[in-house]
Amino acid sequence: MKISNKTRSGNKALEYLFENYKPIDDKTSHLVNALPTLANQLYEYAQRRARVLAKTFRPSLPNSILTAMTKPFSNRKNILALCIFDLELSQYFDEVFIYCDDKQLASLLVDSLLYQATGYESSSPTDSEVLAEGTHKARGIHKYFLAHQQSKHIGDIQSWVFGKEVAAINGKPNLISVILAVSTFSIDVRNYAKNTCIFSLYGSLPSEVEQKEFRASLEQRNKELMEKFNNIS
Repeated sequence: MKISNKTRSGNKALEYLFENYKPIDDKTSHLVNALPTLANQLYEYAQRRARVLAKTFRPSLPNSILTAMTKPFSNRKNILALCIFDLELSQYFDEVFIYCDDKQLASLLVDSLLYQATGYESSSPTDSEVLAEGTHKARGIHKYFLAHQQSKHIGDIQSWVFGKEVAAINGKPNLISVILAVSTFSIDVRNYAKNTCIFSLYGSLPSEVEQKEFRASLEQRNKELMEKFNNIS
């Protein structure tokens, strides 16, 4: 199978893959050839969702002050898009691992997709960023592994990490109301990524029944969150 020449130049993870996975089998070729299209689809979705989320958590200030904050608002939106894309990457890893049964290859492809979409290479947060400051400056999926190692009692570590990132971008990384408020958002993002990846790998989409079941589960999760907020207040 011919390898696509539409990948971004300077992709070190992809270069390592080409050097160490010889000969490249059909499954790996398919995964590599899908990178440009998947990168566009997933990152465009992340940017779209970031625009909405940034407005949701925009500070309540006079218009004159908000106008002066246009650049910081734009920066916050860009960082949110990257954090949302990292969520999508965590789902991409899961789907690729199921497809190829090779964790190292799946990790290389995650890093390749990150660079293809954003031009960033993967990076890891410090312990203090994981525990307190937020991991919004770290790219890729290693931060979820580190967070899980430190907080094994948390079931959905991706939602927790992302919630802290959203809170940190808005100046309060440990604000529990924000962390919880975006948990269903995180699940929705990963569901989109899952469906997009599965279509890329197998050409199939969720049935109408499956879509309805997911929406119902998301509504139930929102209901449970509202009850938690009411009990807190």
